[in-house]
Amino acid sequence: MAKKKRSQAPVALVYVITLLVFMAVFGYIAYRLIMQMDSWKKDESAVEVETDPSFNLLFARIEKTGVLKDAAVLRFSPEEDKVFVLPLSAYTVNSSSGKTFEEIYEAGGARQLEKTVESVFGIKVDHYLTVNKAGFETVADIIGGIVYTPREDLYKLAEKDADDISYQAGKAVDLSGHMVAQLLGENVFSDGYKGNLDFLGTVLEQLVNNAFQQSNFTKASLENMFSQLTGGGDTSYTKNEFADNRSTLNGMLDKHLNKPAVLMVPEGEWREDNRFVPAATFVNELKEVFGGKSSKGAVTFGSSTAQTEQTPAENRNLEEQTANAADTETAEN
Repeated sequence: MAKKKRSQAPVALVYVITLLVFMAVFGYIAYRLIMQMDSWKKDESAVEVETDPSFNLLFARIEKTGVLKDAAVLRFSPEEDKVFVLPLSAYTVNSSSGKTFEEIYEAGGARQLEKTVESVFGIKVDHYLTVNKAGFETVADIIGGIVYTPREDLYKLAEKDADDISYQAGKAVDLSGHMVAQLLGENVFSDGYKGNLDFLGTVLEQLVNNAFQQSNFTKASLENMFSQLTGGGDTSYTKNEFADNRSTLNGMLDKHLNKPAVLMVPEGEWREDNRFVPAATFVNELKEVFGGKSSKGAVTFGSSTAQTEQTPAENRNLEEQTANAADTETAEN
């Protein structure tokens, strides 16, 4: 009797099922890998730090004798279409030592002045520039000077008749760079050096606005102004760093902004006319406006890498230190 052949169908079915199971498992694994890789990409993008194009420059006006006359920090903020202007008196007092910016510059130069400005006002300075009288006057003249209307009569005779100061209250006058420097260098205001600080703020505010109102000319003059401001002085602002910032400046100038300057004259207490203690409220406001960012990277105030807010006790200590330093100097004199 002939044997019946066994059907191969069950064996083939097992192979097919095994193949389908393998393909399903392989597909699932591939899907999970793709999803994981996509998740890695998202994680990488999430930790990327967006570079803030804003930058802060410290300008220090220096006399031939090497004495600090005054200073200013300008914050260029393209995201806000603003240039924040912080004029600084040479008689501003450092919180930790009770010494003025003038004394600090004399002892430690521009680098130490930069550190002190950062500490006193809790802001980040990207670069510093010391500007001599000729450089300041030239740049002011390139921009076109300013129109100034005194609130009081200003009068003082000089050794040279051409350097005499004689301006009437309420009468607008065109001031060249030389005339501006003459006013800044003399104590002719009725409220003492506070008047010089206010005038410095007015000068810088107008110069910034004038520069933006003639944007095409300013763009063509940026290289020359950089050379004038950095030539012969002490600076941390290299040509390469200027080139990096220039695209930011050109972008702002291309917007034809009318009045981007925001003036922030320091508030506080003047003591004996030549010692100025900034108010804690102003310092805190300044931190908010200037922010904790710079072109060098993100900085958050209150962190270990930035100046923290002063407590009321620390503010009282600052005032006591300043008063003691002033008394000591008076006694020595």
